[in-house]
Amino acid sequence: MTHATHRHAIKQFRDARNKTAFLAVITAGTSGLAAPLGALGTLAAITGYSREQEAEADREGFKLMVKAGYDPGEAPKLFLHLKQEVEEQKIKGPFFFSTHPRLSERLENYEALVHTQGQKRPNGIQNREIFLQKTSRVILDNARLDFKAGRFGAAQKAVEKYLKIKSHHAEAYCLLGEICRQRGEGSDIEKAKQHFQKAISVDPFYPDSHKGIGLIYYKQGQKALAKEALELYLSLSPQAMDRAYIGEYITRCKEGGKE
Repeated sequence: MTHATHRHAIKQFRDARNKTAFLAVITAGTSGLAAPLGALGTLAAITGYSREQEAEADREGFKLMVKAGYDPGEAPKLFLHLKQEVEEQKIKGPFFFSTHPRLSERLENYEALVHTQGQKRPNGIQNREIFLQKTSRVILDNARLDFKAGRFGAAQKAVEKYLKIKSHHAEAYCLLGEICRQRGEGSDIEKAKQHFQKAISVDPFYPDSHKGIGLIYYKQGQKALAKEALELYLSLSPQAMDRAYIGEYITRCKEGGKE
């Protein structure tokens, strides 16, 4: 919000425009050599807000938060969580061309603000439970995106976090089962089966749980159980996009054939 109130985007745009104009002048005298450099320079100028702008945003945002009555001690936790996630997933931050501060710097900024200014308003509002309830769906949706991207560890961690908020949710248990099934390491398959069974016990009408456990049964050679689970999946989801694919498995189960 502080970026908007302090017109940081406009300042960034003006700075980017000035840099582009400067490089355009150079291009005229260097036979086009600066053209790609101009594009690169423009990209570098708009990859993020500057360190100064981010520091200002941190200060002003912190003041607004404290003024609104929220617990200042909670402020650094956002960047702590982001820093931990980046380190766990070994993500390289987008800091190659910009002066955007690293997460560790933002964390240090907020810790300093808490130390120097946060002492005035201890024990402020946290609303942690309300926040988690309001954002729980985002956690699950993000877990599904991580899963589709092959980031199984991050996806599993997010689903487990979601289940701490909403412990009886068939879709979440099903997703956890699918993560384990597709990763397939160590005891993953048995864990996947347990998660699918839990999902079915929570909501027997959620289709994907039956598909997941049916595919496991098929892999394990339990064709009768596989056929029953996969047929139930199709009956609960008659318009399933993978209907033909699952139908092939059912046919193999009837024939007693192998994969």
